[in-house]
Amino acid sequence: MIIIKRITWEQVKHIPKKYPKEFAMFAQHKNPHIWLGAFLQDDKKDCPKCNLQNLIGVGKILFAKKTVARMCSVFVLPPFRKMGVSKLLTKEREKIAVEKGCTKIDYVADVSLEWRIPKGFLRKERVGKNAFRYEKDFNQ
Repeated sequence: MIIIKRITWEQVKHIPKKYPKEFAMFAQHKNPHIWLGAFLQDDKKDCPKCNLQNLIGVGKILFAKKTVARMCSVFVLPPFRKMGVSKLLTKEREKIAVEKGCTKIDYVADVSLEWRIPKGFLRKERVGKNAFRYEKDFNQ
């Protein structure tokens, strides 16, 4: 079973040192943000093993504007890819955005990753040479 919990930068910062990060950006921000961790859990207790050894993926939600949140820094450790970890992180970030009063959430992705854009996001505009910004409106 995979569960999602809020985590800190301290629990995340080792990842770019240990794994090739591909397109994920790992950084702290001045704007309010929340890091989430995906943990592999082998029983239904309240995550007694939610430690770094069981961390299999991370994602961040950034609150740059009052009503718009940004999903960023999604990274799933290579052995745990194609198990729905990114989808669980996306679902939790969308839930948090709504709870915080956001009406939209956006996502910037490299053109080569367009096939991985979460369901419900629409392409809005080009960002730089090789990326697009995608947006999901919670009011639609």
